[in-house]
Amino acid sequence: MLTLVKDRTLVRNGETSNYSVSVDNDETGACDITNATVTITLPAGDGTATGRTVTLATDATFAAGASNVALGTVPYVVAINPGVSDAIAEAKVSGVLHDAPVDHTAQIAKTVGTDITQPVATLTETATPAQGQSPLPVSFTYTVTNSSTTPVPMSDVRVADEKCLSGAPNYRSGDVNGNSRLDNGEAWTYSCAMTLRDPGSFTSTATATANSTVDSRAVPIAPASATVNVTPSRRQILRQDLPRSNAAQSRRDAQCMVAATSRRVVRARQRTTLRVSVRDGDAAAAGVLVRVVGPGLKRRTVTNARGAATLRLRPTRSGTLVVQTTECAGADRIRVRAARRTSAQQAPRNTG
Repeated sequence: MLTLVKDRTLVRNGETSNYSVSVDNDETGACDITNATVTITLPAGDGTATGRTVTLATDATFAAGASNVALGTVPYVVAINPGVSDAIAEAKVSGVLHDAPVDHTAQIAKTVGTDITQPVATLTETATPAQGQSPLPVSFTYTVTNSSTTPVPMSDVRVADEKCLSGAPNYRSGDVNGNSRLDNGEAWTYSCAMTLRDPGSFTSTATATANSTVDSRAVPIAPASATVNVTPSRRQILRQDLPRSNAAQSRRDAQCMVAATSRRVVRARQRTTLRVSVRDGDAAAAGVLVRVVGPGLKRRTVTNARGAATLRLRPTRSGTLVVQTTECAGADRIRVRAARRTSAQQAPRNTG
């Protein structure tokens, strides 16, 4: 008798199953077997016994009465195609059977199957909106999908995100049949809302856990993330600190240029409209802080989409207007001339 046994009854891809082969020739009336070859053929990707063949014995003799002759144990790393739920191994003995004056060929085969479970779950995360100006209300949506290729209902599904200020994300929908199991093909959604107040790039990374109801083990689920880009509000831009201007650096020497694009004669105590252009190379620098400092005045504003800013000024005395921006190291300068002198003529008195 040929015996083929396995040490695992239910396995996943990547795990190791061990097959052991032994021979018994102790039944009543047993005859000698000589020149025997013993092999085991492991499962192929489609689950059939057509994979790698391992030879355990050649030119072996199993005398009548031999009992439990162990021939070896063969490890097999499970590698089954999606959708296959049974992996079959086959052991064979072929030799010469001495049961009559004329010998006969002995052929014995034994197969054994192993249940395969292939749990697959994925987690995705999206942010709505993905960008905007601070303070920015954002809703994060998380989706856990059971995309297993064999029947694997999942229980104890949980989603976590340490950036979710309200705690764990809330379950929203997806349990179609209401059985509290994430069945094959179902996608459960969760959500978390928050307000992002600080400008910059905000990345939320979520994790999910679930257990397979087939083998009562955890299902591996890769983390997911979503990024939101928050731009500063006008108020935050106006509160920024400007770089110190290097008086020795000409604005013409910098790639980033700030320049007053329209200059009338600027005089003290006279209202003046100053238009400023900020460019970074060939591109307009939008949403950057512009500051003008001069005799008796300080003004701040923010460039528009065309990299332009308009300021209305009234210097109190002569001197220099310095135009700076958060983007450029240099500055532009405009001379403020002294106020115009005016003389009043007094009408002569009539004393006659």
